[in-house]
Amino acid sequence: MIDCPQCGYSNPVANRFCQNCGMALAQPAPSQSGLVGVGTESLPTETPPATPEVPGGVEQAVIQQISVERLGTEQSITEQPITEQLSTEQLGIEQTGIDPLIASGPLPLGAPVESAVGATVTPADELITEPLPEPPLPAEPAGAENSAGATPTIKPSPHPTSARRLIALHQAAGTDVGHRRDHNEDTFYVQTQISTALTPEGKQLESARGLYVLCDGMGGHAAGEVASAMAVETLRDYFQPFWNNLELPGELTLKKAVWAANEAIFSANEGGQSSSATGLPPAESGRVGSSRMGTTLVMAVVHNHRVAIAHVGDSRLYRLTHQGLTQITRDHEVGQQNIDEGLPPNVAYAHPEAYQLTQALGPRADEAVEPSVQFLEISEPTLLLLCSDGLSDNGLIEAYVQSSLLPLLSTQADLETGIAQLLALGNEHNGHDNLTAILIRFDFEAAPTEVSREATPKAAQAQAQAQDGTTTTELT
Repeated sequence: MIDCPQCGYSNPVANRFCQNCGMALAQPAPSQSGLVGVGTESLPTETPPATPEVPGGVEQAVIQQISVERLGTEQSITEQPITEQLSTEQLGIEQTGIDPLIASGPLPLGAPVESAVGATVTPADELITEPLPEPPLPAEPAGAENSAGATPTIKPSPHPTSARRLIALHQAAGTDVGHRRDHNEDTFYVQTQISTALTPEGKQLESARGLYVLCDGMGGHAAGEVASAMAVETLRDYFQPFWNNLELPGELTLKKAVWAANEAIFSANEGGQSSSATGLPPAESGRVGSSRMGTTLVMAVVHNHRVAIAHVGDSRLYRLTHQGLTQITRDHEVGQQNIDEGLPPNVAYAHPEAYQLTQALGPRADEAVEPSVQFLEISEPTLLLLCSDGLSDNGLIEAYVQSSLLPLLSTQADLETGIAQLLALGNEHNGHDNLTAILIRFDFEAAPTEVSREATPKAAQAQAQAQDGTTTTELT
């Protein structure tokens, strides 16, 4: 009730004039803590509940719709959160391609834009946000390329590239004087060391080592058989430590062995050895010119599935697998040298001196001898053939690989019989020179799915052979 200041009559609070005398009544001033601004009218209201904090310091603004109802002389104020979506026209901003703002949701702080009810929002294109941290990259698998694009180096395994296990190493050797010579100037030497173990699963190969040497005394030169025998003996002695060594000899060791053999023969040619050491009469010591003895050499040192090869001259080493026959060595002779310099084979070997050796052991000092050294990794059933030119001349090996060599890849084949048949074949089609051959067969356990061809594409294999000078005769 409001008392009239003139007559003292008590009037209802809603009255602006006294009901008794008509005097204007003064309205009581409202409390400032209970007002909320809506337009230009101030009305009492309840304090809204505190809004939760949003991470990152972003405040949550709650837009409230206030309805005022006059009930007699009192005013009732209710608060209702707006659940309707405010349009961009109401907010006074343009579409930005993000989800529409919801009035009851959080509104980030920023440059204010007045809404229809006096609340403030920030346009989406004015929001200031910090970039999210990038998730960690997954670890690269082994062997994958690194960030620089280079593939990490992977050390080669000491085991064969194939999962198949070497189960046996077999060898056989033989020589024949041929039809036209009265004595044999070829010499060979084979020494093996095989270690096996008996287990409940049967007999297993523990380790296999072998030294295989073939020398062809230089035809037409006196005492060629002496030169070849001296080379074999020197190499046999040089590699005695190999039988107690766990590693295959390296390139330098192989070359030093060959130079030692060359020095022994060269010294005899120079008269540096007694006649008892060479087996020659004293008058034949100190040879000069074409009478100087010499020999070719092809040698293989085997340690399990790995093979080291050294050669000088035109004695050869072939490799046979189910993929085909490959000539591993390259002849040290004038014809092959001309081919290396770009001449076609038919032109290179038309020269009368095409078959003259460019290297041999004995005639010259060590500095004139540069042995060729190669290494092989055997990972499938393989047959190696070392032979003198009396057997390989006229393309004999390539012509009869199907009938005479391929059957010897079988684990049931007898290599001694195979050697005898090869020498007989050589005498039948060549026979103009001494013939010597050594066979080495690597037997592997059967693969789960037998594959007779290597995985190397033919084009890549041909390119590799063009680079190292080898040739392969495919089996049909």
